[in-house]
Amino acid sequence: MIETLDIKKLHCTQIDHIKWDKCISESSNGIVYAYAWYLDIVCEDWEAIVVNDYQIVLPLPISTILNFKVIRLPELVQQLGFFSPQILDPKTIRALLKHLKSTELVYTFNAYNHLPQQIQKKGKLKHYHVIDLIPSMDVIEKHFSKECIKTIHVMNTEKISVVRSQNPAEYISFKLANCTLKKSRKLERLIAYAIRYKSAGTYGAYNKYNQLIAQAFLLKTNNRIVLIDACDSTHERENIGLCAIIYHIIKANCESNLTLEFPYHSKLIGHHFSGIEHECLQYAKGWLKWFS
Repeated sequence: MIETLDIKKLHCTQIDHIKWDKCISESSNGIVYAYAWYLDIVCEDWEAIVVNDYQIVLPLPISTILNFKVIRLPELVQQLGFFSPQILDPKTIRALLKHLKSTELVYTFNAYNHLPQQIQKKGKLKHYHVIDLIPSMDVIEKHFSKECIKTIHVMNTEKISVVRSQNPAEYISFKLANCTLKKSRKLERLIAYAIRYKSAGTYGAYNKYNQLIAQAFLLKTNNRIVLIDACDSTHERENIGLCAIIYHIIKANCESNLTLEFPYHSKLIGHHFSGIEHECLQYAKGWLKWFS
């Protein structure tokens, strides 16, 4: 339990990025979406609640709707929440939530935040799939769905190959041509920065004619490999290209102290590869709860 709470609300320009990222990296629930460098790229504006000397942090992405400032998770951010190297007790969380009393928000708290009952009752659960990569490939494959096994068989028969590293501009170009894409500039900036400075990679799946049929962008932090973005031009064929990429990632990283996590929009792919689900609570307050 944290005895003293010196609570400040800071704008992103006032935040010490080194101390902030240290808090995220040392938190048991630290996730890539919460790092200051990540938020700076995907959010035009954000604030945060900071406790003591970055002992606890709560990122607050800001959006403007009809000239009103609201807190809402932007695209490319699946979940946020409270982060601390220490386990937070309910009393501390309640004290921090009071600082959001008059705020309009729709916010998804990460799977490891233990929130007060009154908030849990008002929120709705969102699920995402996770693969534990510690076991051998043989053990992991036992959890694949029947549909996934069939897709892998087709993938091998049709000689789908997976190659790492694509130019960010080429990645965006393929996505514009094959998928619905918004805010491509942010995604391109994120890919370029992460590949240059962080543990990240883009992957492409090619058919036997050497045509690009799918791609994925993944980022590794805090013993997690997170699927940030993906695009597959073979939707009518069970996303065979994306399945090939995920299968490649699993084979390359099995028997390591890592997990592979899928965002909500890729939960069908996650479901095919894993039966493990994590839950996040999406909480909406004010008039935004009618639009969440």
